[in-house]
Amino acid sequence: MTRGSFFVAGSSTFVAERTFPIRFGSISSILRQKLADEFTASQAYFANRSSCKYRRAAYAVYWLPAFRSRDHTDTMVGMNEQSSPTPVPAPASGKAARRRTGKGDWIPDQPGAWAMALLPAIAGVVIAGSGVDTIWLLVAWIICYCVQFSAARWLKSRCSPRYLPPALVYAVALAIVGVPFLITHAGILRWAPLYIVLAAASMAAAWLRKERSLWGNAVAVIAASTMTVVIDSFTPRPQRACLKQAMPLGADTPTFLACNPNSMYAAVRDMPAIERLFDLQAWWPEGALPPGGLVATLLFAVTQFGSVLFVKTMIRERGKRGWLWASWIWHGALFATAMMLQAMALNPMHNLPTLPTLPTLLTLIAAAALLARAIALPLVARTRTIKPMIVGVTECFSSLLVFGCIIAVVM
Repeated sequence: MTRGSFFVAGSSTFVAERTFPIRFGSISSILRQKLADEFTASQAYFANRSSCKYRRAAYAVYWLPAFRSRDHTDTMVGMNEQSSPTPVPAPASGKAARRRTGKGDWIPDQPGAWAMALLPAIAGVVIAGSGVDTIWLLVAWIICYCVQFSAARWLKSRCSPRYLPPALVYAVALAIVGVPFLITHAGILRWAPLYIVLAAASMAAAWLRKERSLWGNAVAVIAASTMTVVIDSFTPRPQRACLKQAMPLGADTPTFLACNPNSMYAAVRDMPAIERLFDLQAWWPEGALPPGGLVATLLFAVTQFGSVLFVKTMIRERGKRGWLWASWIWHGALFATAMMLQAMALNPMHNLPTLPTLPTLLTLIAAAALLARAIALPLVARTRTIKPMIVGVTECFSSLLVFGCIIAVVM
């Protein structure tokens, strides 16, 4: 018997029995039995329905004498409640519950994270110039990011076997790419203490499941932004970095003091001699901290940290005024600093170095765009839902804008 015929038959039997109890007695007894069985089989169906027509048919069947003799009171009461789901039996062993390693476990699927991690390193290659050393470092950094991604997920899952193969494969690939560079460019060890601390902090954040916290994001921003100056220090054109401006007393125009580019590059590339291992100047020779790379690193750091605050106001901390004000204050401070630099470029002071007009103007444009984004999108999100994918795409375009402005400023 179908559900529609069940409703019609139930109502008809109810009316017939009340109107003609003698003539329809034998027929109604058979129908009552069938309707009672059908109602028992349809308990879950009625439990999720609350309209009047379902209730009338159900109560009509319930008040039939043959059905009322059964104990279905609990069933009728349960019609107003949500049916409890059928419990799923647990697997017999732990191996059956393990998921296999999938494609998403090998490659990070967040475009915003890719942009924030790789654009500073790419900027270092553009500023320093494409060469064997700079491209080598860029490839090594991409593998480092994959190692961090897979190892962090492995630690966050409490060493689940699902995330172990990507971590091992990327670690082996990093050793294949990085060890030869370390042997031929031992001077890269000057950055080892900083990145050891950052790697330990990143893994600790993953183990504590705090990788999305403010300090966890700050660790990622510092690690990514510093790669600009790291790659720029291994420039294949050391003669450009070797030129230094000098302002003699009484002169109106700067002059350039040249140094030996080969010796400077060798000092950056090679490890200090044994007798100078504890000499700080030997570890940080001329050219290890190029000015262009330092400026780009600083700009990437402050803008990416602002992006962290903005994304939190759109996703994880959405609707919280404290985070919203923090994002607005940070971006407002960036915009105010850019305006001050532009004013200094337009009205140079005697005791301060002259700033070029075009780079400061580009910095002002980028700061204004970031401030407008940080103010407008959270206000729009109050009235309509903005998907995280839209936020990620917006951050990709913002990162590309900042990337272009930084390249124009430094170059």
